[in-house]
Amino acid sequence: MNNAIMKDKFISSDLFKSFGIKICFCDIGASEGLGGPWKLLDEGIITTIGFEPDKKEYEKLVAKYPDSTYYNIGLWSEPCTRNYYLTQQDYYNDFKHGTSGMYPPNVPKISLNYGDIDKGRAVEKIVKVPCDALDNVLGNNPVIPDFVKMDTQGAEYEILKGARGLLSQNAPIVTLETWNEDIYKDVPLVHKVMALMDEYGYQLYKTAIAVGRFYATDKSVHCISRDSGHELFYVKKYDQMHMMTDEQLIKQIAILEVFGFRDYSVFLAKNLKIINEKTAAKILDNLYTNGQNMNQEYAKIRY
Repeated sequence: MNNAIMKDKFISSDLFKSFGIKICFCDIGASEGLGGPWKLLDEGIITTIGFEPDKKEYEKLVAKYPDSTYYNIGLWSEPCTRNYYLTQQDYYNDFKHGTSGMYPPNVPKISLNYGDIDKGRAVEKIVKVPCDALDNVLGNNPVIPDFVKMDTQGAEYEILKGARGLLSQNAPIVTLETWNEDIYKDVPLVHKVMALMDEYGYQLYKTAIAVGRFYATDKSVHCISRDSGHELFYVKKYDQMHMMTDEQLIKQIAILEVFGFRDYSVFLAKNLKIINEKTAAKILDNLYTNGQNMNQEYAKIRY
């Protein structure tokens, strides 16, 4: 990822660093570690809470990021033990594809498609993994996430059910991958995820295609893919942001700018009277100055 994404952003400024605050990144489905803009941040302004059910991947993460907190469990709506389906892609390629999960691949559906990404979804091994609700785990952690990333091959709906306390009573930005086609057997589809996020007081700000699919044909044909998986970027609705502290709001303003929503960063700094006027004025000056650079890059919501 291009370092220009962080150039001339509030999050990289001396002003942001002067607040002495850290962004808490909650990484659910943490194989391979920090991605996207998070790996470009200066050390000292980010702390990570990660969840990775695969033992091998968990041990890699702990060794690579000794200052972060990782849990070798799966997340679900309640404490339980579940099957974890390791696909051939992940089992033989060090999780570079990330197609393993709590739901088994839907073989009849997959057989209608072609391409290596589908062939590699065949199950190589099934293991039992302990699971818990995110609210239960965070109940023992004094740090509230500022950004939650979920990439769990269909478990997002159940994980969200287990995060009701976090998402109803706080305002972390949430990005998640979900499905509108049952590539995994019995996986909850995107409409259920959207309904739950609306119930929690969130607004969908951006979508991106995570997975496209084609039907197998006897001969090559020109066509476009149908959308099977989506990346959704959620922000708490403005009228429900009153529960935020000044530090949480400053971090939200910084994160929104990284993903291109500088206008909303400005709006929050001007209108949400949580930050004192002097601090808000400094932040606004930084955002307006940054906004004069027409060549800036922004992080994609799917990274």
